[in-house]
Amino acid sequence: MGYLRLIGQLETYPIPNIPITSGNNELLLDVGSNWGRWSVSAARKGWRVVGIDPSLGAILAAKRAFSGMGLDINFVCGDARFLPFKTDIFRCVFSYSVIQHFSEADAALCIAELGRVLRPGGFSKIQMAHKGGLRATYMRYRRDYLSAGQFRVRYWSLASLRDEFEKKIGPSTLIAEAFGGLGLLAEDRKFVSTKAKVLIAISTLLKNASLFVRPLIHFADSLYVVSIKQ
Repeated sequence: MGYLRLIGQLETYPIPNIPITSGNNELLLDVGSNWGRWSVSAARKGWRVVGIDPSLGAILAAKRAFSGMGLDINFVCGDARFLPFKTDIFRCVFSYSVIQHFSEADAALCIAELGRVLRPGGFSKIQMAHKGGLRATYMRYRRDYLSAGQFRVRYWSLASLRDEFEKKIGPSTLIAEAFGGLGLLAEDRKFVSTKAKVLIAISTLLKNASLFVRPLIHFADSLYVVSIKQ
């Protein structure tokens, strides 16, 4: 909700800092790339990026927006549950605010596909919604939650996330990504409402603290699942 006032108002594309290391010209798959801001961020860090999204409109928008920037990005229209790529080719798979909208069955198909296209030693970093978060708990018990549609956010337990990713990809680590909501990116502070700025500041503080006080992760609304394919 903190972003609603931005519709039709932005003069530049807000590109976040993708939380991965430099790519050294290796292949990265951005699952659910939409209009491509995470793909751009990864390409700027030296990755050769393939962005995939089921929306042809989003793919065309990404190509219009970024085709003249000289970045190594290819956008593909496709389904994350049935990736149109060979086995063992990507060094990294990244996804933000995508798989959390899948049913458990579709998420399982997608995660298995991520494991298939990752090469041995490669890693995935996937954002997911956590059912133990304070706002997540509130949202799950709202009367209109189940009627929110096919692509409503699905909230996972810590144990179920670790189990699903370890079965489909490999050893997995959970890292807190946001507290008090989903998609609270520090890079967006200059664009959002005052209320959202406060939430982002609190979320950033708790996220940093959770690196040292591990029990805090039990209260995070959004997590990264980092998995390594063996």
